[in-house]
Amino acid sequence: EKGDGVRDVLSDFLGSGIFTSDGSEWKMHRKMASHYFSRNLLREAAKLTNAKVQEVEDMLLGLIREGGDNLKRNKSRVDMQDVFFRITIDVIVALAFGTELDSVKRHSQHDFAVAFDRVQALISDRWVDPFYKIKRRFLLGKREREIKKNVNVIDSFAEEVIQNKRRTAETGGNLGPDLISRYLDRPVIFNK
Repeated sequence: EKGDGVRDVLSDFLGSGIFTSDGSEWKMHRKMASHYFSRNLLREAAKLTNAKVQEVEDMLLGLIREGGDNLKRNKSRVDMQDVFFRITIDVIVALAFGTELDSVKRHSQHDFAVAFDRVQALISDRWVDPFYKIKRRFLLGKREREIKKNVNVIDSFAEEVIQNKRRTAETGGNLGPDLISRYLDRPVIFNK
């Protein structure tokens, strides 16, 4: 059981779904989600991950070929934690939203990726702040205002993707293998 504490700390970021619910509510979310996961989706995840790793390999080999000596002289470094985050966010967004962020190829991160990463870091600080509920309620302090701003970026991105997919579905277009498309294409309805 995650409990009320986890749900309260994470709810404005993760909502009230599978990641923050317990008991029968969690079972209902789990049962619903299980209908959308398949071997094909897992194969797609592996294929996407391999493609992203290949992009990183090509980028690193290009850096070495083009400027191995320059890298040494300038003491340039590649932040592998950032690289792994870019691979991860690209794969997750592609599987969940059916949208390509191209984080690995971009100089700067996509706004969604920045907001997602930032919210995770900021929310983790709530665990050690006994006054976070008051601060959140009244948007007191930089952290709570920044969480709100970044959650709005995440929500706007998701809403735009969902609206585009709904328009595609309404015109008979192919939605794709991502989770949102699967949900829009085959909604699963459960009685409580």
